[in-house]
Amino acid sequence: METEKMLAELTGIFGGISRSRLFWDMQQSMRGERFLLSYLYETGACSPGKLAPMLHVSAARITKMLSSLESKQLIVRENDPTDKRRVTVRLTKSGSNAVRTVQAQAMAHAQELFENLGEEDSQEFLRIVNKILSFEEMVDEPVA
Repeated sequence: METEKMLAELTGIFGGISRSRLFWDMQQSMRGERFLLSYLYETGACSPGKLAPMLHVSAARITKMLSSLESKQLIVRENDPTDKRRVTVRLTKSGSNAVRTVQAQAMAHAQELFENLGEEDSQEFLRIVNKILSFEEMVDEPVA
């Protein structure tokens, strides 16, 4: 059956994609400490309490991540001057530089992909991926 052949080919394609450098870089930047750093880079600062639900992890896990990032001097935790119970987390200069480096690497890999595909195939690739994502949004609940 033709559908079975296409499913087998699709499985092979996804396996290859999951092992690709571009996918690995993108996946790593969307989870854990890198995602937290990227989020802080975009937002400027945040309370630890807002980070746990955003990352879908426990408060204890956020505390460990923040301690790890703080020991690497990528973030600082600051007490609110008006309410000592409140803490704000922000990037250090080293943290901002680390995020920019990771983003530059990911962009370079994506640019390499698009150059190899060519403009027409790149546009078609983006069109199809967006169509897949639209379909997935209609039929599935988000993965937590």
